[in-house]
Amino acid sequence: MIETQRASSFEPGSDHLTVLAQPDVQAAIAARRKIEAIKLVRERTGLGLREAKLLVERQSRR
Repeated sequence: MIETQRASSFEPGSDHLTVLAQPDVQAAIAARRKIEAIKLVRERTGLGLREAKLLVERQSRR
Protein backbone atom coordinates (compact mmCIF):
# COMPACT_ATOMS: atom_id res chain seq x y z
CA MET A 1 0.00 0.00 0.00
CA ILE A 2 2.84 2.38 0.75
CA GLU A 3 4.39 1.64 -2.65
CA THR A 4 1.11 2.51 -4.37
CA GLN A 5 0.95 5.83 -2.57
CA ARG A 6 4.56 6.59 -3.41
CA ALA A 7 4.07 5.77 -7.09
CA SER A 8 0.89 7.77 -7.42
CA SER A 9 2.47 10.80 -5.74
CA PHE A 10 5.24 10.99 -8.37
CA GLU A 11 5.15 14.33 -10.16
CA PRO A 12 7.29 14.62 -13.28
CA GLY A 13 9.67 17.51 -13.76
CA SER A 14 9.98 19.55 -16.94
CA ASP A 15 13.00 17.52 -18.07
CA HIS A 16 10.92 14.35 -17.81
CA LEU A 17 8.15 15.87 -19.90
CA THR A 18 10.69 16.99 -22.50
CA VAL A 19 11.70 13.37 -23.04
CA LEU A 20 8.06 12.45 -23.68
CA ALA A 21 7.95 15.03 -26.47
CA GLN A 22 10.88 13.48 -28.35
CA PRO A 23 9.81 11.99 -31.70
CA ASP A 24 11.00 8.44 -31.09
CA VAL A 25 9.31 8.28 -27.69
CA GLN A 26 6.11 9.71 -29.19
CA ALA A 27 6.26 7.17 -32.03
CA ALA A 28 6.65 4.27 -29.59
CA ILE A 29 3.70 5.49 -27.52
CA ALA A 30 1.53 6.05 -30.61
CA ALA A 31 2.35 2.54 -31.86
CA ARG A 32 1.45 1.14 -28.41
CA ARG A 33 4.99 -0.07 -27.85
CA LYS A 34 4.96 0.84 -24.17
CA ILE A 35 7.95 -1.27 -23.20
CA GLU A 36 10.11 0.45 -25.80
CA ALA A 37 8.86 3.87 -24.67
CA ILE A 38 9.54 3.03 -21.02
CA LYS A 39 13.09 1.91 -21.88
CA LEU A 40 13.74 5.16 -23.76
CA VAL A 41 12.40 7.27 -20.89
CA ARG A 42 14.49 5.37 -18.34
CA GLU A 43 17.68 5.69 -20.40
CA ARG A 44 17.25 9.42 -20.93
CA THR A 45 16.02 10.45 -17.48
CA GLY A 46 17.54 7.98 -15.06
CA LEU A 47 14.10 7.32 -13.60
CA GLY A 48 13.19 3.99 -12.08
CA LEU A 49 10.89 1.52 -13.76
CA ARG A 50 7.80 2.55 -11.80
CA GLU A 51 8.19 6.28 -12.51
CA ALA A 52 8.97 5.78 -16.20
CA LYS A 53 5.96 3.48 -16.55
CA LEU A 54 3.70 6.07 -14.92
CA LEU A 55 4.95 8.78 -17.28
CA VAL A 56 4.39 6.65 -20.37
CA GLU A 57 0.96 5.50 -19.21
CA ARG A 58 -0.14 9.05 -18.45
CA GLN A 59 1.04 10.17 -21.88
CA SER A 60 -0.64 7.26 -23.67
CA ARG A 61 -4.02 8.17 -22.14
CA ARG A 62 -3.96 11.60 -23.77
